[in-house]
Amino acid sequence: MKFKKEYNNYIIIIVVLVVLTFTIMGTIFLLYTNTNKNTNKNTNSQKISGEKKDSDYKYMLKEKDNKIIILDIDKGIIIEEIDVLVSDLPEYDRISLLKGVPVKTQEELRSLIEDYDS
Repeated sequence: MKFKKEYNNYIIIIVVLVVLTFTIMGTIFLLYTNTNKNTNKNTNSQKISGEKKDSDYKYMLKEKDNKIIILDIDKGIIIEEIDVLVSDLPEYDRISLLKGVPVKTQEELRSLIEDYDS
């Protein structure tokens, strides 16, 4: 009789462990799939908002041959080359110009050029 009681206790322990294992695995799976769904949604919304934002810009200031150039984004051509040495600018401005500084209006463009030229 003692043997059956001990045997029953082991079976109960094994069943509880199996149930806990499946519960933990299910929870991990659900957390993982929800995290991936949220990551994909954020990535897609950033792409959409980025595309919309880029289309608002008409000009791009960039560095070429240590000078500032103005690009027409729609036409993809260089409009003007500004006679300002990029190497003389502060580090932040040099890095920004290497990446490209998007500009929406001609007024903003004139203001930026004046800032770089002063």
